[in-house]
Amino acid sequence: MSADAVSAEMAEHVIALGGNGRSVKEAIWVAARRTGLSAGQIKRLRYGEWQVIPAYIADTVRAARRKENERLRDAARKEYETLEARIARLEAVLQDVDADRAGPA
Repeated sequence: MSADAVSAEMAEHVIALGGNGRSVKEAIWVAARRTGLSAGQIKRLRYGEWQVIPAYIADTVRAARRKENERLRDAARKEYETLEARIARLEAVLQDVDADRAGPA
């Protein structure tokens, strides 16, 4: 992988780790907390200011991104299960209402 490709990959990971809907400064701080790197290191990664990115930093960012993806996947799975349960309860209520409207058979 070329240095430019690694730099672009790191910038993408850092931006994703910073989250959406935040100012750039706040996103840099969030990414720093999630990776354990300094805000200055995150800023240099985000803007592609390093000529060569040390392997331990790239590995740290990749691991943090994997961990964040797992957290998001777990949250989505939990929300899906909650919504499934809610749909089942609503369908049961709807069946009761339909049975009441039909009247005695």
